[in-house]
Parts: sequence; structure tokens; C-alpha cells
Amino acid sequence: MEHYYTNLETTAEKSCTENAEPGCSHTNGIRRKAGGINKNSFLTSLLFAIMLMMAVPFSASAQFCTQDPIPSDQLDLRGNSEYTAGQCPANDIVILGASLDTGDACNSCAPGTTVTADLLITINHGTNSGNRYLGVFADLTETLPDGTIQTCEVARCSGPVAKDSEETGDQQVLNYGQVTFTCGSSLQLSDILLVWTAANGECPVTPANNPNGKYCYDNPIIDIVPPLNAVVEAECGDGNKGNYDLTVTGGVGPFTYLW
Repeated sequence: MEHYYTNLETTAEKSCTENAEPGCSHTNGIRRKAGGINKNSFLTSLLFAIMLMMAVPFSASAQFCTQDPIPSDQLDLRGNSEYTAGQCPANDIVILGASLDTGDACNSCAPGTTVTADLLITINHGTNSGNRYLGVFADLTETLPDGTIQTCEVARCSGPVAKDSEETGDQQVLNYGQVTFTCGSSLQLSDILLVWTAANGECPVTPANNPNGKYCYDNPIIDIVPPLNAVVEAECGDGNKGNYDLTVTGGVGPFTYLW
């Protein structure tokens, strides 16, 4: 790339004529070859590009959640070529739901506070193989009360998984460790991969202790049931009367109210 500058248009014309270079042109006293860059045009284009980048929301790739992975040597198997998105070669284990448990009797939290709670995942195990361990790999998305969305990656193993004959109501609950969130947020698991070990396995789950290729990478989005969150708005009414507006989210119903 070459640049030529002169203050005399006649010099530019003469130089173009004498050299007879293909694509040679002159404009406002500037001689350049085809493909050359005008400084002013370049700076204008650069400024426009910077403004365009600032106008487009920046989206960073998700990172592990604060507590992940669990255990510390558990890899996120969604990046492993042995597990194909949209495929479910085995349905021995099915994910049914998820909830958060703060550990207190009411399993409640104060709106807007930062809460750390246990992530409980409900599954159904359809076989009587014993001592299996289940890896859950997913994106955990939190939508805060103000609409802000943040996503992190979950890579966790838990078990042992109870046999089918040991389940109550064709389901069981496994504890997958703690997550930290803002009370009042909604949370969900998506892009979920389930991988389970053969009988008498252990954590972490790896392709080595999953020799039969038991996995399911075609699971629905799971909305996580948050802790009970009750917000009351009150205003004075006529005389000694008051008006109350109670909004309840999270928890597991049915609820009873005593005024």
C-alpha cells in the first residue's frame, strides 16, 4: 500500500501522465493508485466502526458458576465429541425438575438479597443398576428482578443414584451443591447434558467410567423453583382499615394465608 501527497494538482497530473501507471488518479492535489487509502476517509471509517461496536450489546461467553465444577476435577462434557447435542441414545435416567433449598424451615428469602442455596435436581431412574453417578452439565441462566440476564456454566456430579425399586413415586432428588443468586430472580437450566456412569461408578463422570455411552443430550429447559418470596405492599384505607397487596413467588404450593 503506497501513499503520495502533494500540494500542487499540476504536479499530480504530470506525474500520472509521465508514469502512465494503471489505476493512477488524482483528486484535490492527492495522487494515489487504485487501492490506496485516503487519510480522511480512513479515519472516518474507523470512527464509524468504533461507534457501531459501542452500539451493539457486548455478549461474553459464559464461564463456570462460582461454585463449579463439582467435584473440582469434573470436566464439562458438552465439549466432548462422544456426546452429540440433540441425541439421547439412552433414557435410563430422566430429569424431571429442579429447586433451590436455603436450609431454613420456611425455605424463604428476603427480596433483593444475595442467597446461597442447594441445587436439588429431581430425576427418575428406570433401571435397578446400583451405585451409578450422574453428571449434569448445563447453562444456568438468572434473570434478575430488573431484567438483567446473566449466565454461567454448571458441571456437576452427584450420587449414588437410587435404584428404580428404591424410588418413591418414580422419582428421587439428588443434591448438586450450592448456587448463589439474588432473591426474587428467576432461574433455569438449559442446554442440558446428562451422563451417567456404569454400575459401581464414581465422580467425576468421564468417558472412561461411561463405557456404554449412556447419555442424553436432548432435554427440555428446566425452570428452577426458587425459595419462597413474599412481597407485601400496604396503604392506609378509610378509618382504621388498611389495604394490603401480597405477591408470592417461589416455594411449593399450595399456600395458606392467615391475616
